[in-house]
Amino acid sequence: LNLGLCYENGTGVEQSYEKAIEYYQKSADLGNSDALINLGVCYANGTGVVQSYEKAIEYYKESALKGNSKAIYNLGVIYENGTGVVQSYEKAIEYYNQSAEMGDSDALFNLGVLYEDGKGVVQSYEKAFEFYSKSANLSNPNALYNLGDMYENGKGTSQDYSKAIECYSKSAEFGNSNALWMLGVCYDNGYGVEQDYKKAIEFYKESAKLGNSDALNCLGYSYENGNGVEQDMYKALKYYIQSAEKGNDKAQFNLGLMY
Repeated sequence: LNLGLCYENGTGVEQSYEKAIEYYQKSADLGNSDALINLGVCYANGTGVVQSYEKAIEYYKESALKGNSKAIYNLGVIYENGTGVVQSYEKAIEYYNQSAEMGDSDALFNLGVLYEDGKGVVQSYEKAFEFYSKSANLSNPNALYNLGDMYENGKGTSQDYSKAIECYSKSAEFGNSNALWMLGVCYDNGYGVEQDYKKAIEFYKESAKLGNSDALNCLGYSYENGNGVEQDMYKALKYYIQSAEKGNDKAQFNLGLMY
């Protein structure tokens, strides 16, 4: 399995998907459930093999039978998105629940999203909050961000800006661009912290480096209005354009106002 990873990532050897597949297969033949998942991922993405969802599902199921929680989670994703199978929230939830019971943080997070959006289940912020909390306790950066959003907006729990900041900060430590952007928003507006435009700019810039279109839009607005920076219409325009090119509708609107 490790040799396969080395060849897939080009770590210490010349990168070769074909060699990676070869070693994953050898490991899978010996019953390694992680190797089976990796083969599934290769077939799902068409990496070093002819793309085949059918084959991917085959490998995931084989790995799942060996009790691999990530394989069970991957099957949930496949059914949620209807990738190579008939879309079914019911089946997705079944697999997510199995994986979540084994402590998979991504499965817990996805269950939270389904409850928040009311997909395949009766919509419930309280249930979403519960699943996000469990996932966040396992240090899942996306769950930490969503939990922050729930605390900020009082969804499924009492509104609490200081807890929101705490969750966003923990998520940001993992490099979550949305969490970095939201920390910027909190400092920009004084939500749960003392208002500090300069700190807001710092967080926006970190998030923007990761390609976050909302952060780019906020930088444009900051430069347009001279919040925490010297007013600079050229820089404002530059950031709005970068954000708009990523499909951000707020940036497109702001660009329209500038023209």
